[in-house]
Amino acid sequence: MSVTEPADETVTRIQELVNAALDHGNPYLPGDRSMEALRSIADRWRTPALPVVVAGEVSRGKSTLINALLGQRLLPTDFRPTTAAWTHIQHGPVFEVQATVKERDTQGRNTVTEYPFTTLEDFHVYGTVEGEARFADRHGTDARVLSLTVRTPAEFLSGGLEVIDTPGVGGLWAAHRQAALAALGRADAVIFVLKPGEPITAGERLFLAEAVERVESCIIVQTHSDLELDASDALAADMAKLTDAAEWEALLHDPERARRLCVLFDRVKAVSVSAENALAALESEGAVRRALLETSGIALLREVVQTEIVAHGEELHRRNVLRLVELVLRAVEERASDQISFLTDEGDAARAVEERRARIVRWVEHNGDLWRRDFDSDGKRTIGDMRKIADDRLLRLDREYGQKIPDLKPAEIEELVPRMMAEPEETLTEMV
Repeated sequence: MSVTEPADETVTRIQELVNAALDHGNPYLPGDRSMEALRSIADRWRTPALPVVVAGEVSRGKSTLINALLGQRLLPTDFRPTTAAWTHIQHGPVFEVQATVKERDTQGRNTVTEYPFTTLEDFHVYGTVEGEARFADRHGTDARVLSLTVRTPAEFLSGGLEVIDTPGVGGLWAAHRQAALAALGRADAVIFVLKPGEPITAGERLFLAEAVERVESCIIVQTHSDLELDASDALAADMAKLTDAAEWEALLHDPERARRLCVLFDRVKAVSVSAENALAALESEGAVRRALLETSGIALLREVVQTEIVAHGEELHRRNVLRLVELVLRAVEERASDQISFLTDEGDAARAVEERRARIVRWVEHNGDLWRRDFDSDGKRTIGDMRKIADDRLLRLDREYGQKIPDLKPAEIEELVPRMMAEPEETLTEMV
């Protein structure tokens, strides 16, 4: 007679809860992100893989940070997926990449094909904006990369970690934000990247809110700490904003959720690093190498990842599943309560009908032109906001580049240029 292990019983019980949550949610929450995440994460049991999403806005240094954690210059520092694609980085004996591409065959039908390769040159073709032209030559202008899977013999990944690099979480491309949010459904932890000298944005806070609600373990990492004298103060200010209920209530207009978020963020670890110093140490020796590694803070971050994520892999996965079950059931309860209240309370139903009738009457009285005043008002406010962003950015550009360049050597200017070239896109993202 076989004896069922307690772990097996736990998995079975959690699976029953998941199935019940999905059954309850299907009629009320079609297409809900929590439902999709629950479906994708529920069946991943007894696997050594420990997926960690690395997310952040564009030009925050995600690629440089991942390279520093891996201890190798794997991702190009200007790594920007040409589509809303994920890049999975896993442990393997040798460097190899597999690109999953959606393209048209000779009959014009859409197909999904996997292309393996073993060179960094091909990796850049499929993974960067600079490779777009060559990618189009190979696969056609309608083709797009769905995902990239990279295997590399990095010790950081040897314990089962799988890094999922995502596009920017906000800004110009809504598809990028959706891809980053969807990746949370595959993850047991998230590393969110901030940049010193730039206060945390509303878009970053909104993404982080969803991240800590869905994922049990979240680590906030401030990159490029070597570029700002007050980097630690800036990180402390960002964390203070994330644990301030008034700040969340002003952003979300939901006092109960604001309080929940403060409790969740109070447990979040925050680390300040210089990924560039960690990478520079790879090409250095002796005392210089030791000094660069010590000032980089990358050893502390690796330790936090080990203690907060790797050491609790199976436990994190179970907590994430249960948290998603709780989110789904809470949403079902709220949706069902709203419907029941509306259908059983004649007062609520009558008020809703009367409000709709009044809006129609106002619209007719103004010949459908009621929207124009609101549009003009919003337009004026938007223009004012954009001017302020532009003025602030010009001051920062002058401080970071204009005042520094005259005193720099040619090699230092050459190193500064890639960051400077990314500024226009980042500014436009902030304006949008």
